[in-house]
Amino acid sequence: MITIGILAVLLGSMAVGLAFSADELGFLSVNNKNPDYLNLAEANLNETNIEDLLQTIPEIQEFLSQFEEVELYLWFDGEYEVWYAFYFVIDDYMSYAFVVIDDTNAEILTVEIVIASEDTNLTETEVLNIALSNDVVQEFITAHPDYGVYVYYDYFQTWYVDFYDEYYYSWCSVVIDDLTGEVIEVFSSDDLYDTNLSVDEVVDIALTDLDVQQFILDHPDYEMYVYLTEFYDTFGTDPIEPFPIGEGLTWIVGFYSLDFMDWIEVCIDDETGEIVDKWMTFPATKTEAEIYSISNSTVEVQEFLALYDDVVWDLWYGGFGTWYVWIWSEVQWDAYVFIEIDDLTGDILYIEQYLPIPPEHEESEVLAVILSLPEVIDFMNDYPDYQMWIYFFDGFWYIDVYSDALEGGLWIVVDDSDLSVLEIESYNYGFPEEPPLI
Repeated sequence: MITIGILAVLLGSMAVGLAFSADELGFLSVNNKNPDYLNLAEANLNETNIEDLLQTIPEIQEFLSQFEEVELYLWFDGEYEVWYAFYFVIDDYMSYAFVVIDDTNAEILTVEIVIASEDTNLTETEVLNIALSNDVVQEFITAHPDYGVYVYYDYFQTWYVDFYDEYYYSWCSVVIDDLTGEVIEVFSSDDLYDTNLSVDEVVDIALTDLDVQQFILDHPDYEMYVYLTEFYDTFGTDPIEPFPIGEGLTWIVGFYSLDFMDWIEVCIDDETGEIVDKWMTFPATKTEAEIYSISNSTVEVQEFLALYDDVVWDLWYGGFGTWYVWIWSEVQWDAYVFIEIDDLTGDILYIEQYLPIPPEHEESEVLAVILSLPEVIDFMNDYPDYQMWIYFFDGFWYIDVYSDALEGGLWIVVDDSDLSVLEIESYNYGFPEEPPLI
């Protein structure tokens, strides 16, 4: 069964439900956002013409033969004079077919078919063995004997095997075709740089620093990581030519306490071996109780506490002489006070307060409305493990009734002015075979 709709109307909700954006699909032109959209070209073809054309495309014929429940959405883009056709499979949010057709001459410009499947041809063990037989991988694990490995399947006939070294931020990734077992691509961070110094050499240099030596005495159970600063500038980009030896490369050797609250990082020039910079935390002189007392004495906090009973305090020391205080309301989430306090002097360095217009009704009144709704009553009976969250924002109450067993729940919006229910809808993240009767 094929259901036909207008893509322009449902584009936003489709993009969310299908876990990709309109931009990712190429829907870059939305006519009602163009100031000249009233002067755009009229369509030469109509929806019937497009449907007939789609039926002649072999890839679409094959796609439709695999699924019984398919929805088709059509959209004409007058700015570029093209039609977009989008098939997606009901109850399978990952499989789809996408076609672009020239409105002026009916030419098929783009056909993209994506079919997701949990079934694989290869097992995880077979995939790992294929990756381990690769020469680039062997070079990597020889250089990084304490490597970790992560194997995952993308549901689109492709496996990814990532070998990584947490101690020295480096990785080697292998992409494998599930159907053929062919290695599609291999790339390693070690290929990006041709360094003058080795990891062991930069660690030895870092250990000569007196502050590092003191840190290790204070934190004997420390963790250490080594990486190149330029690594993060290239991570996730296309492969590039390796940098020449010693050209602009800087090593970072970091020593961290187990809670990562205290640390020291040493920057070492790859060409000269010189320590060129150093960053380190230093301990707080004040306690959380003292910071709480300083915060509580401000007019802004006193006003906030007078308005809100359900208040949460978050206090933390940043490691560089400044305390941060964040106070917020569990019900009215946009209400808050934020404070920065100097650790040495106790002075208020910065304070910001936001007190939005409070709701007209109490939380208990909203709950009374929610608990009377038949949908909510049925949901709580069907899923006794339910949990409920409620908060107020900008004139509206938002309620989420959630079940771990379902991996979903009910989303409800209530107008604070008259307690009318504006929206109630069910959702789930687990996509159960038997959705609940709501």
